[in-house]
Amino acid sequence: MQTTGRPFAGTRGVRSRPRCVAVCARGAAPTVTLDWRHLIGNDLGSDVAQVQSSLTMLERQVEVNLADDTVTLLMRIHPYRKVDGLVDGMVITFIDINGITLANAGWARFAALVRASGDAIVGLKLDGAIDTWSQGAEALFGDTPGEILGRNVSILVPTGYEAEQHQILDRLQLGEDIAPYDTSRQSKDRSPVPVGVRAAPILSLQNVPIGISMTLRDISERKKSEAHKILRHREISHRVKNSLAIIQSMARQTLRSMPEPAQF
Repeated sequence: MQTTGRPFAGTRGVRSRPRCVAVCARGAAPTVTLDWRHLIGNDLGSDVAQVQSSLTMLERQVEVNLADDTVTLLMRIHPYRKVDGLVDGMVITFIDINGITLANAGWARFAALVRASGDAIVGLKLDGAIDTWSQGAEALFGDTPGEILGRNVSILVPTGYEAEQHQILDRLQLGEDIAPYDTSRQSKDRSPVPVGVRAAPILSLQNVPIGISMTLRDISERKKSEAHKILRHREISHRVKNSLAIIQSMARQTLRSMPEPAQF
């Protein structure tokens, strides 16, 4: 990132064109030209004067207008000392933190969604360690964040479902999305909890898996409804078969009692 500038009024001893070094964060946009006038709501002259007076570094987050877009930078102003130790100007460093700012905003929105959701939202590291535990997860399974964070997700897996969980984690670690599926998990007291699961890898900007997101919904009522429908179907089927057997028995008796069976 290159810089252009003008002399700062009232900053004696500061070079008219201060030496400015900009360091771009990984993944930052290509080199652009930055004019001091691009800074939004920041009096750079006052900042330089403050550093000149205190002779200590000043660090501040600033925003600039670049190509009809607003970019967030971390600005640092250092006194520039010559070999003899005298201050001969200022060194102003700009570090591109726009990606970090956007990521933080994204995480803040995600955290708000997690808090508002009634579903159990669980974040995992790639090795299966739990690092996010929503209020919905606490309500569903009974574990508090203090009890569950840092433990492996296998603690939620009941006996008999280990192979399923290992297979799902293997696919997520490879970056695969998982289609929604129904399964069983266990609560804090080890009682079974039927759940519908959605799972997906969390990807970096380079599309490399860096974590796992799981949403688990309690489907107990749905399972009860499905079981009730199956029971009703079996009852109806049983009654129909009984009724049919009675009809067939009556028909056979009628047939045997008739003098001319062919007339039946």
